[in-house]
Amino acid sequence: MFNTRGENSTPDTVLFVDDEENILNSIDRLFAGADIKILKAANAAEALVLLSKEKITVIVSDNQMPGTKGTELLSRVSDVSPDTLKILMTAYADLETAVTAINKSEVFRFIIKPWDNDVLMGAVREAITRYHIIQALKKKYETILFSLAQTIELKDPYTREHCENVANYAMMIAGALNFEEEAKKNLKYGSWLHDCGKIGVPEDILNKKGILNEEEYNLVKKHPRWGADVAEQANMSR
Repeated sequence: MFNTRGENSTPDTVLFVDDEENILNSIDRLFAGADIKILKAANAAEALVLLSKEKITVIVSDNQMPGTKGTELLSRVSDVSPDTLKILMTAYADLETAVTAINKSEVFRFIIKPWDNDVLMGAVREAITRYHIIQALKKKYETILFSLAQTIELKDPYTREHCENVANYAMMIAGALNFEEEAKKNLKYGSWLHDCGKIGVPEDILNKKGILNEEEYNLVKKHPRWGADVAEQANMSR
């Protein structure tokens, strides 16, 4: 996984919330050896305490828990830790839960239990990448922004070097039009990250050999909106 933090910095922290101890034990085994700090909570109250004390990059919560449901917990996360990315896991994949999770809780991903290990790990990795994109955009760390653009391209080899080429052409046009330096810088950042919404598209769809079906194609078409959401979270949409 791409490291945006530097060699000597601490790993990203991912908080898993589930009332079943065997589930949390499975998470420990799954992420053993990964460059990620795993925290665990058995309920929403424990999770909110950890969120207030720790810098949490991603929270992954079960939905059907005694007391406060996962959707309710995730809707409260923004008040305690606004930058934390949210993933909901549930065995009850009904439409109402999905709509609530997306609209009210602003979840990044929706994972069905029992989960596929590759799908869960991929969702966590992509959430971490999105977190660092937003942080880098806020702080305008140029080297990190370019590295993140390259990381996104690794999801889709077909467009390798595409972001850098877009930026080079954009800079040539900006130079010909006598853009001011600040405008050129913002244009370069936008060119590098114009495909950042692909973080939300599963790699098996991006790299599928052959024609996408209608559902897959509709998912791919959402990536500009997801990219705009990233910019909005980084306060760069205005």
